[in-house]
Amino acid sequence: MRQLFIEEVKEKVLFNKNETKRIDNEEVNLLIDEWKEQLLLCDTSLFERKLLKENITIESFKLILETIISSKNNIISNIEIKKAGNENDLELNFLLIFDNFLHENFAEVAEDLNYYNTFFSINKEKILQSYRNHLLGLISKISEKTIFHEYKSFEEKFGCDLAVFISKLSNRHYKYYFYNKYPLLIRLVNDEIKRAYNFLIEILSALENDWEDIKDIVRKNKTLEDLNFGLGDRHIFGKSVTIVIFNDNLKLLYKPHSLLIDDSYSRIIELLFNKNKRLKHIIKHPKVIVRNNYGWQEYIVQKKTDDTLKLKEFYYKAGVHLSLFYILNGNDLHYENIISVSRTPMIIDMETLLSPTINKTKNVSLKSVIDVGLLPFGFFRGDRYLEFGGLTNCKKQKSPFKKNTISIKEGRIMDEDDYMDESKNLPYKNDINLQHFLNDIIDGFSDSYEILLENKKDLFEIINGFFSMSKIRFITRNTLTFSHLLRESYHPYLMTNGFLLEMHLDGLWLEVNGTSYLEKVIISEKKSLLNLDIPYFYTFYNSNSIFDFENKEIGNFFDISPKENIEKSVKNICLEDKKRQIWIIKASIISYIN
Repeated sequence: MRQLFIEEVKEKVLFNKNETKRIDNEEVNLLIDEWKEQLLLCDTSLFERKLLKENITIESFKLILETIISSKNNIISNIEIKKAGNENDLELNFLLIFDNFLHENFAEVAEDLNYYNTFFSINKEKILQSYRNHLLGLISKISEKTIFHEYKSFEEKFGCDLAVFISKLSNRHYKYYFYNKYPLLIRLVNDEIKRAYNFLIEILSALENDWEDIKDIVRKNKTLEDLNFGLGDRHIFGKSVTIVIFNDNLKLLYKPHSLLIDDSYSRIIELLFNKNKRLKHIIKHPKVIVRNNYGWQEYIVQKKTDDTLKLKEFYYKAGVHLSLFYILNGNDLHYENIISVSRTPMIIDMETLLSPTINKTKNVSLKSVIDVGLLPFGFFRGDRYLEFGGLTNCKKQKSPFKKNTISIKEGRIMDEDDYMDESKNLPYKNDINLQHFLNDIIDGFSDSYEILLENKKDLFEIINGFFSMSKIRFITRNTLTFSHLLRESYHPYLMTNGFLLEMHLDGLWLEVNGTSYLEKVIISEKKSLLNLDIPYFYTFYNSNSIFDFENKEIGNFFDISPKENIEKSVKNICLEDKKRQIWIIKASIISYIN
């Protein structure tokens, strides 16, 4: 019972008990007071609004908490604890506590690799090892704080070293103790194993189905050598971008969402810009294979240059993309979504192109190229200012959050500054002054804007023809908020009860005031976080609704659909708007340099 979340307990308890029963349990009342106090920081009504949104009365909520607290059921009643399959598995180290689950899963994966090897050639040993490392990394992330806490308690009580403690982790009696003390952690570990396994099978099945098409991109028969999991944020039951590696080190990206928008974007570029060679340069885009709920994308390798002519071409093409993204209401062209290939900026993520609007009263004339995310832009997080623009150097920026480095071996936790990785968006080897290429950006923007203006009469119908079937991602709030909440979710105390993790994640409510639309999606956001995912929402080209990771529809979320928003954007194309946006481009880059 303690491993369950509120909604799960609600279904079990309220079906069998009288919810009008009045609960007067001091521990329950203290918990509710603590819950309220957490939300009182912002609004005295937040706790009541939370319960209303979750369709729970205060008496029902008390009954649920009392049932969990007084429950005698323990998680091991549903788990058979066997003798460890391999007690000397040094690779597991402190994850030996989960060896029963892990060895069973690894054996199942090995069998599945044998099955798929009948359809295409697989380096089974290497892929099994990569999967194993990926899964151990996931489980380590959510369990290391708890195991560290147990080690320090063990050391203090018995004065034993780490080797003795690790030997205890595969002991059947110690597992009974650990599993009953941290039932939520055991549930999360098992859920992670299921999610990782299902995602691996999803990729292998997609490879089986698309092998002939993939061969067209990789050029000849290949052996599947390896899988590199976990690129970028994870969404929808642990899925994330994965690098598929063939022999000769040839790579392909598997993306667990449709790439129809990427394909449509490249086609509209071909029609409007490349077909008649109206621009100074041909605009290239990564090759893709489009499927309904997933896709394959060409793997782009960054190449840098110090050749001034190539740099001028790169920034000209960046200006072209800026123009088209501006008209198509793109808003997420930050540094992680561009890879520089010498003279060409390659856009590798376009999920938020065609973004709808929340506020229909917003004056369309206030729309700005800054919204695209390509030009220098940033924001404050606490007292730290962070730059994220697609044309800016984000290397070595300090994160607003500390990084916890846990060393069970050394018996200590270190809080360290965390820095952003070197980005792949910059084309130059040696630092440049962006102002030297300002005119190239403006030329690319101006030339492409002129073509769009010439085609204004038919442009809306052209866009409809390419994008009418598009599935469009919508980002409800800054991903840093979700990442921070998840990072703080793995405290040992929170691993003892599902409702404690929910109390922690209700910190989402503190951002609701001032952005009322968040209240419509907060239940779905929280459900995603309980799956340890970054929340994912999407809409369709001609829809006012938003859909969550379970495909649940939240109607009338947007004031106008993406299609209506595009129509407004196209109508706004004119020479005066072009001049205003060029002024904004100049101001943005000059301000950034200064």
